[in-house]
Formats: sequence, structure tokens, C-alpha cells
Amino acid sequence: MKRITGLLITALAASVPPGDAAQAPDPISLQRYLQLVVQLSDQVRDIDDDLVNRQLDVDLAELAFETRVTPLVNFSVGAASDSRSVGVEALRKNEFGTEIGMGLESREVSSDTFAVVNPFNTRAFVRVSQGLLRSWGRSYNRFGLTVAELESEKQALDAQRRRQDLVLEAVQRYHASLLAELLVERSAQALERAERHAEAAQARHRAGLTSKVDVYRAELARLAAQNAFKDQQRTTARERERMDELMALDEVGRYQPALDIQRWTPLIPEDWQENVLNTRVDWQMHLLDTQIAELRTFHAQRNLSADLSLSVQLEQEGFGDTYSDSTQLDETEWSLLLQYKTALQRGEEQNTLQRQRRSRVRVARTGRALKRQIQREAREILADLSAGERRYQIGLQQLAQAEQALQLAEIRFARGLSSNADVLDSEAAFSSAELDVVSSLIAYNNTVARVGHVFGLLDENWLRAAIVVPDAR
Repeated sequence: MKRITGLLITALAASVPPGDAAQAPDPISLQRYLQLVVQLSDQVRDIDDDLVNRQLDVDLAELAFETRVTPLVNFSVGAASDSRSVGVEALRKNEFGTEIGMGLESREVSSDTFAVVNPFNTRAFVRVSQGLLRSWGRSYNRFGLTVAELESEKQALDAQRRRQDLVLEAVQRYHASLLAELLVERSAQALERAERHAEAAQARHRAGLTSKVDVYRAELARLAAQNAFKDQQRTTARERERMDELMALDEVGRYQPALDIQRWTPLIPEDWQENVLNTRVDWQMHLLDTQIAELRTFHAQRNLSADLSLSVQLEQEGFGDTYSDSTQLDETEWSLLLQYKTALQRGEEQNTLQRQRRSRVRVARTGRALKRQIQREAREILADLSAGERRYQIGLQQLAQAEQALQLAEIRFARGLSSNADVLDSEAAFSSAELDVVSSLIAYNNTVARVGHVFGLLDENWLRAAIVVPDAR
């Protein structure tokens, strides 16, 4: 791993042009990058806005059970008489469906045509109404608020899932930029080797040891290496911009990944097969969808019942020639009202009920498919993790073999048993093996992040615990 660390340091130097050293991007660690992404990204702001909007829906649904104060104002002009009334009414409905109203109203009647007896009338009233069939019970009357609360819980879970998606995307972008930095270093090494080959070919041609064709081939290889190096520099710059874009930075190319790699260890619960559904956010959202579907079906079923209500009203009234006389409220009136408000045609309610029943069945079917999907994804990601570990170990073995081959080539060249081309080829093979190890390690760490995502555990704390000290091998 010491050779790999040297490769990373060389990559940093190769990726920054000599004339732009003062404007070199600042190295940033993955944990610091995740912290800035979670704080600054537009996605996080969108998530917060959606949470606030959903809470506003809950607040709006709660207004149905708040006391409503309504002014009672009426001015009427007619050929025979005029009337004016003013008052106020307070109305409140509880979750069981009982509606209580209280009010005070004063009325004046005047006429130029006939004499009005007791032109002033004042009344104070209390009215209690209760639904008997359809509107009976807390479950029915609280339906709107209950659904809004469940939708709010679902929105909170969706926010958690979107944050996990954001963390996974940040890890992948960071590693993509890191890999691009390493490819720049490899391209720089390939260019350096091509230039040495071109110089050696020219020297051997001048000494009459090779033909002009070898010089042309070496020059073409050098030009191809130059072009590849420039292309990789552009790719690296784009990957840096993609990193900055996730942080919603206007200044592009401000950061580059810190060129060190740590091998991660995924934190997988031992009883994951039993608890993977409970840790997956989308499964928890499905459970809320099931509750909502059940509530909507119940509400549609209840709407088929008759809309029958009973109201009792008690009034204290006063009459007189003056307003002061009418405020004595010395007369008592009461009334009992039984009201039936259901239409004979029930096609709309029947249609709604059939739709809700089908929707409930669909939610259940979606849940079964989601359960199979979650279990399959868990098995697949663990298989990918095992394959990534195997590729990384094979890469380490190939790196050790390439290092031995390079040492042997250097010894043979020093003793005059082989040419410089053999040493350059061995260096290229060793550099490629180094890059393969680092690439497989990056791919493995990406798989670890995906493990946390698949199991619904991925966040900054889980990722921080998964990062361990670099392997000493």
C-alpha cells in the first residue's frame, strides 16, 4: 500500500499544470465533502421545503376542529320594510362529530308603510348537532386529519430516503473524481514512457541500430499519449465540477478529492434477513400506504350510509321598542331538528367505493412485489460485496507479481542482460497493477456504500463507522 500512496501523491502533482499551481483546487476529505453536501446542496433544501409543505397540510386539516368565529351581518331593503341585523357566532366541531354553536344576534325592523311592533329583537342561542349514521364516530370525522398525518409521516420517510440517495450519490461522485485523478497520473506516466521510447528510437536510429519506421512508430505513440493525457485532464476537470455541483457552489473546480484511500468495512446486522424490511424506508412507506388505503376504503364504505343528523337548539330572546328593552332576553325558545340529507341515487358513492377497493388491492400487490425486490437486492449486494473483495485480493497478488517482475527487469538491465525497453514495459505493467488495485478498492468502497443504501442504513454516521484504517498490506 505504500507504493499505492506514492501513486496518489504523484497523481496530485500530475493533475495540476505547473503554471496554475496557485489556483490548484483544495483537497477535501470524503467526510468533509459529505458534510458540505448535506448542508449546501439544493436537494436538501428541496427536502426541507417538502417537509414544511406537508406539515402545512396537517395544520390545514386541524383547522376543521378549531373554533370558527363568524360575524352575522345582514342589511335588507324592501318596498314595505327595511331590516338590519348584526351579531357573531362561534362554531366548533370535535373529532367525534359533535358540532356546538353559540351566538348572539340583534335585529332591527323599520317601515314607512305600517307600524312595527317591537322593532328590536335580540337573541342568544346554543345549538348542538350530531351525526347519527354516516357521521358517527371519531374514525370517520377525523379521516382528513388522520390521512394528512400519515402523509406527513410518509413525507418524513421519503426525506430520509432522499437523503440516503444524496449520500450515495456524493460518495460515487467523490470516488469518480478520485479515479479521474489517478487516470491523469497514469496518462502522465504513459506520456513520459512514450517520450523516452521516442528519444531512444531516435538515438538508436542515429547509431544505425534501427530503421526510420521505428522512429515514426515511436513518434506516433508519443502523440497518442499526449492526446490521451489532455483528454484525461479535461475529464478530471469535469469530475471536479460535478463534485462542486452537488454542493451548489457557483465557483467551479474549487475542491478535489484528497488522494488517499481507506478500505471500508460494511456494518451489516447479523439478523439482517429478519430485519431488512424494517430498516428499509420504502417498506415503511408501503406500510403507511396500506394504512391510508384502508382508511380511504372505510371512508368510502361509510359514505354509503344515510346522512342523518340530530340538532337541538336553545334560544333566549328579547323584544322591545328599543335595543335596551330587547336585551332583557326574557323569552325561551327551543327546537329539535332531525335532518336527512342523502340523495336516492348512490352511483357516485358506489363508484368511489369500487375504486378504493381496487386501490387497496393494488397497494397489497405492490407490497408483495416490494418485499421480493428488497430481499433480492439484499442478496445481490452481498454477492457484489464478496466479488469486490475477491477482485481486490487478486489485484494485490497481481501487484506483488508486477513488483517482482519490475525488480527483476531492473537487475537484468543493470547487468546488461536486457534492454531499457524491458524495464519500461515492466514499469508500465507495475503502474497498471497499482491502478487496478486502487480502482478495485474504489469500486469496493462504492459497493460498501451501496450495502448501507440497500439495507436502509446509509447516512454520515454509518459511513463514518464503516471507514477503517488503511490495510497495511
